[in-house]
Amino acid sequence: MSDLLFMTPVFKHRIWGGTGLKDLFGYEIPDQNTGECWCISAHPNGPSTVKGGPYDGMALDVLYLVERHLFGDGYGEQFPLLVKLLDAKADLSVQVHPKDRIVNHQWVPGKSECWYVLKTDPDGAVILGHRASSKACFEKLIKEGRYDDLLIQQPIKQGDVIDVPAGTVHAILKNTMVLETQQSSDVTYRLYDYDRKDASGKKRDLHLEDALLVTTIPHQEVITSKQIIKSSHATITRHINNAYFELYECVVEEKLSITHERFLLMSCLEGKGLINGSPFTKGDHLIKTILTNEVVIEGHATWIISTPHHKNKEAFPHEHLEFR
Repeated sequence: MSDLLFMTPVFKHRIWGGTGLKDLFGYEIPDQNTGECWCISAHPNGPSTVKGGPYDGMALDVLYLVERHLFGDGYGEQFPLLVKLLDAKADLSVQVHPKDRIVNHQWVPGKSECWYVLKTDPDGAVILGHRASSKACFEKLIKEGRYDDLLIQQPIKQGDVIDVPAGTVHAILKNTMVLETQQSSDVTYRLYDYDRKDASGKKRDLHLEDALLVTTIPHQEVITSKQIIKSSHATITRHINNAYFELYECVVEEKLSITHERFLLMSCLEGKGLINGSPFTKGDHLIKTILTNEVVIEGHATWIISTPHHKNKEAFPHEHLEFR
């Protein structure tokens, strides 16, 4: 079957990573500092591969290139989104991502993202934004090392969803795990890394000049307005509808039918059951291709589902997913 593509993730060693991905999902991780699971990725720095079916073992970037009929047109030459799990045993660096831009006459995607908080401490927090009113003020506070004065901390709890547009200064802090949905980009500019050193005793590089060029100054707070949708045996919450994608949380209590003519990225965070007759369990990630318009989930489970916005909205006037 090629209407559903189950994916084999790629794992990444990170200085701030731990064993949470194994502890929570049972994954076989490569080491004790595994910070990232690239669940659904067509990025060349870590493409995930198809598990089972006629495309078994094929990397998603290759599949998107040679079998575009599974995804449809209108999303560009690069697969538009990347879904990750991040396990922050320690604080991530304070960083910022660029917006969409033109490089050598070619369009290059930025990195707008959002986080679904899977777990955190009772006093958990993230860094989201800054207090500088001007570029000069921003530079002065960094030069003087006054990061407490510069950076804004936001309390978080399990189940929170946080929109992080490109240009936003941010950091996931220790003992937090999130599912991240983002544009398919791997460009990060570090502003501050707590003066820590890597395994070789060397401080990691900072990118202050690049970061200053792309940071939104002054900070612009993003207010998300979630929409709750009820079906007979499920609760659906649309958390994000930004310029690049929509993101839904679906808590299925018995059975849920989802209708959408475009492709979907789906991650099971809790539970088990059947999806279009195929078994699934916690930690599975898959793509619904356009070969089917309907997905039927049976069982008790929590899913995060995202879909990229089509470049031609007139061709798809019904943007949102339909549930019953």
